[in-house]
Amino acid sequence: DELGYNDFLFSPHGCGWHLDRRRFDAFLARAAAEAGCEVLTGTRFLGAEGDGGTGFRLRLAPGEVKARFVVDATGAGARFARCRGARRRFHDRLVCATAFFELPSESRFSRLTFLEAVKDGWWYAARLPGRRLVVAFASDSQLLKAAGAPSQEGLAVHLATTRHLKAELAGATSIAGSLQISAVSTSRLDRIVGDAWLAVGDAASTYDPISAQGVYKALDNALRAADAASSWLSGDPTGLEPYQRSVLEQLATWLTHRDYLYGLEQRWPSSPFWARRHRPLPVRSMREAGSSSSQSSASQPP
Repeated sequence: DELGYNDFLFSPHGCGWHLDRRRFDAFLARAAAEAGCEVLTGTRFLGAEGDGGTGFRLRLAPGEVKARFVVDATGAGARFARCRGARRRFHDRLVCATAFFELPSESRFSRLTFLEAVKDGWWYAARLPGRRLVVAFASDSQLLKAAGAPSQEGLAVHLATTRHLKAELAGATSIAGSLQISAVSTSRLDRIVGDAWLAVGDAASTYDPISAQGVYKALDNALRAADAASSWLSGDPTGLEPYQRSVLEQLATWLTHRDYLYGLEQRWPSSPFWARRHRPLPVRSMREAGSSSSQSSASQPP
């Protein structure tokens, strides 16, 4: 029950990064604008209707946009895809309770990612600029409620039961009002592509955050999605189905790796959280769905 250490020196992928998402997202938006895209900020998706076989009319707040083809990048909510009848399939009900702390000036908290498994889930911590620290507890939704973690006080009580993290947080001060609860389950849409649309990133599939693959997956999806959309707009609708297949195959590969990661923890075999994750997920059916998918994506572009 001692802390381990994974050195990036032994990783073929090089060093990992703690990414400032706000700055990174702003960088991507600027890059899109510089490439000729019109970036609309301060908008909200309200709904969509078919536009007489020539695409869609997207209702936004404010305004309306007409599009021949739509890429749904609205995150796990998959707002557009759900308007077109797609439904999300969940493989678990993982939830994260996240809070922020201020570290004392003398703190030596590592700049590496910190993980600690406990009976009802696992903890994550990472240092941020300005002597701040983000701490998250991942557990199933019903276990999180039973543990009292949905409140900042309850999270602190549960944090006190950790062996290593509580020692690392000695002298740290919880930032009032910083608690956030978010669903972080592994899931996918039952239809990732349709007639003149596709879903990308978390809209298409979501991974357990223990994967640390969210940003990579989104960027990889985006490259494949761009090729599929470009082919469709050029008059070739056959690129959508291979794109869907690639997303499902990528998810199946991740589910196999997920089973491996959770299988490493064997201290609490009777714990509901770990027992659920020691049952293999239906990877074979996922691959079969990817190889035999048949969607309306083959309709001819207008």
